[in-house]
Amino acid sequence: MREEVIVRIVERVRRRIEGVALTTGVSDTPEESVKHMARVVKALRENFGDSLPIGVEPLVTEKRHVNLLYEAGADEIKVNIESFDQKTFRTVCPELDYRLNLEMVRYAAKVFGDNKVCSNIIVGLGEPEESVDEGARVLADWGVVASLRPLTLHPLVMGRLNEATGGRAARPSADRMIRHALKHRDVLEER
Repeated sequence: MREEVIVRIVERVRRRIEGVALTTGVSDTPEESVKHMARVVKALRENFGDSLPIGVEPLVTEKRHVNLLYEAGADEIKVNIESFDQKTFRTVCPELDYRLNLEMVRYAAKVFGDNKVCSNIIVGLGEPEESVDEGARVLADWGVVASLRPLTLHPLVMGRLNEATGGRAARPSADRMIRHALKHRDVLEER
């Protein structure tokens, strides 16, 4: 969608919103997606100034992608690690680089600052239990807020995910999510 179209949409609803969150799939390449998102952020910033908080959720594969979005005027960024367990990550995200992904999260925290970066940790991918809490602790040490998300098994990906994980992927119980949430609360209060 062109930048001016997005600006017009935001103009129509501006009185009813407190901020804008931009997310995208990868249209052609991560590079093109990030450049487009940066143009949208810049257009929104030019039209609304600092009165409109802008968050972005791109696929970043290079430090300059993070810089580009920050320089365009984004206030916060979400870079998802999906799973803090390296083996689980490689199983469910074989097209992505685990170490690069963590590096992008950590770099984003340096650029955007404490509490301006968040990252999903999906619970239920067959990961070791302790990796969820360890991931939340490490991210908090970096100034990143983890979002602990229960796995949602959408019918379009269920077969591939079950095949990749050997059937270990399952939506976590409420008790499991509460246990992790309480530990996460303690980590955030401590750090």
